[in-house]
Amino acid sequence: MFLVNYLNHWDWDVTIVEFLNKITADSKFLQTLFKLISYLGTEYVFIAIFAVLYWLIDKKIAKDVGYGAFYGMVLNNGLKSIFNFLRPFQQKPSTIKCLDESILAKDVNGEFIPKEAPQGTYFQSSSTSFPSGHSQGASGVYNSLAKSFNEKYDHKIKWVWAISICLSVLVMVSRIALGVHSFIDVFTGFAVGLCMIELVSFGRKKFKNETIFHIIMLSALGLFTFLAPLWSEQTRDMFTTYGVVAGCFVGFLLEEKYVNFKISKVWWKNVVRLIFGVVAVVGLKIVLKLPYSHFVTEGTYLGNVLDFIRYFLMIVGGVFAMPLLMSKIPFLKDDEEQPEEEKIEEVK
Repeated sequence: MFLVNYLNHWDWDVTIVEFLNKITADSKFLQTLFKLISYLGTEYVFIAIFAVLYWLIDKKIAKDVGYGAFYGMVLNNGLKSIFNFLRPFQQKPSTIKCLDESILAKDVNGEFIPKEAPQGTYFQSSSTSFPSGHSQGASGVYNSLAKSFNEKYDHKIKWVWAISICLSVLVMVSRIALGVHSFIDVFTGFAVGLCMIELVSFGRKKFKNETIFHIIMLSALGLFTFLAPLWSEQTRDMFTTYGVVAGCFVGFLLEEKYVNFKISKVWWKNVVRLIFGVVAVVGLKIVLKLPYSHFVTEGTYLGNVLDFIRYFLMIVGGVFAMPLLMSKIPFLKDDEEQPEEEKIEEVK
């Protein structure tokens, strides 16, 4: 490993996990509740929020949230590859249970992979513990939402901050209760998420040409991403999240230059656009993997690079190609985009 080799959490930190994890393990209701809350910190929810903002509400807010959150996700996976902490249930397998099986690694047969260690036998994880990706993602997305909405409405809706903080804290508590993160993991993730929001916001305002800022950020994170396999075996998420943020950057540039679609005043047009956009992104994600899914092993360097390209094209397709396509469909055009003769016909 790179700088640190499986550092452990402090005793008091593990004690907190043991306390909450035991209460949760004894209650099916709490397990279900915390799994649902934890889902609010997944990339699927973040991408869904981004899609709704982009197609239905406000493109600028979508960009603010997208950049703040997705840059943060790349950084989070980079930090995981460096620090390489064991998860709490791996450090204390005798007293802490993993109640979120989605983070466990599987072999080619789909079975969880056990590992013998001095502290006991535990299942291997698909990623390491520090800092918490769910907590950092929740902090980045929900607090970025609050920041963007307050800036748009001249800081008149401060209650949005309370909601964003509550959602972030709930996700943090859920990760501890499920035994997959410690307090240090989730607190650091939350703090890094906030710092990334401010860094991106400062950089976009400081540079006269915002494009230069993004090129600097993408170059630094790209170099880190493509070199990370030199010191870590768990880098796939870095490649996919880097593909997402790079796809956002290129997609936004192309969309602004060649499409510049407007949020329609007709609600059903926005809904149809959203449905088309989601279907296109999901379809691209599936179709683009078909050429290499049976020939390239997932997690290898080649597999990671191909996954980066796949996620990059998937996001460019959703952000740019779909708006371009829909701008050519007459009934989906906004009223302002329609030719004058079409407007006259509609009035008649």
